[in-house]
Amino acid sequence: MHNRSKHIATIRRDTRHSVFLLREWMLNRFGELRWQYFYLDIVASGTPPLFIFQAGTQPNLGTVLTPLTVTPHDDKYLESHAKILFDVQTRKGKPWNKLRLVYRRDSETLLLRTQWDQDLAWFSELSPDEPTYLNLDIDMEMRILSWQGLPPWTPKPWQKSRLRDRHIPTQILKHNAATVHYLRQGESASSMTK
Repeated sequence: MHNRSKHIATIRRDTRHSVFLLREWMLNRFGELRWQYFYLDIVASGTPPLFIFQAGTQPNLGTVLTPLTVTPHDDKYLESHAKILFDVQTRKGKPWNKLRLVYRRDSETLLLRTQWDQDLAWFSELSPDEPTYLNLDIDMEMRILSWQGLPPWTPKPWQKSRLRDRHIPTQILKHNAATVHYLRQGESASSMTK
């Protein structure tokens, strides 16, 4: 039992450390820009996951999100932290394929949201040489990879064919709603590891 609690304490420390290192990356990389809210979206596609990073800022809540360029150099740094967050949540039985970190300037609080997007799960299973993939509209692909995903009214013929035939655990199908975690610097990350 002692080893298990030591392991859980390590996971909590690693998770909290990764989240706040990502916050530092945001400030170091884009701190000189004018923004009130900073977003870092992480998309996990495939198995093992290939991480895709998208960043943006907003001058105020409710205003248009301004996309920022995440360089290949940034990707390498971000990937190591994304992998820790992905592994921790997966071990807890709370898989995600989209994660959003929101940081408000002049605040110690980070908002961490996760979600399981079934359209992204379908997209991740496509082979690049499949006709379905080759015929997929680039706009639809970009919407699938975005935090919002496809609108619910979008025709999704793959839901009838591929997802129904897959053996997807019930917990994943019920995990459509975003999971939200608030972390303050110095607080325990127990809400992420319970």
